[in-house]
Amino acid sequence: MAVISRVIQRRRKVLGINQEEVENRVPMSYKYFSKVERGISNPSFVSLVKIGQALETTGTKLFHEAEQEYLAMIKNDEKE
Repeated sequence: MAVISRVIQRRRKVLGINQEEVENRVPMSYKYFSKVERGISNPSFVSLVKIGQALETTGTKLFHEAEQEYLAMIKNDEKE
């Protein structure tokens, strides 16, 4: 699973909403969001902004969290 997918899924679960609720909050199909959350599709910039809105945050914050998680993974790999 892609890092951004994990960040999106974690945020959605923190809010206690399901994937259908995301679809109700922004104009995005449930099927597409499901693919993004499972790491099958990578969100475009516009989609990331919409997902951020649905998850009561910003696309920038989601991306920043994913970047920090990715850098931590690299750092851990370098230690091994």
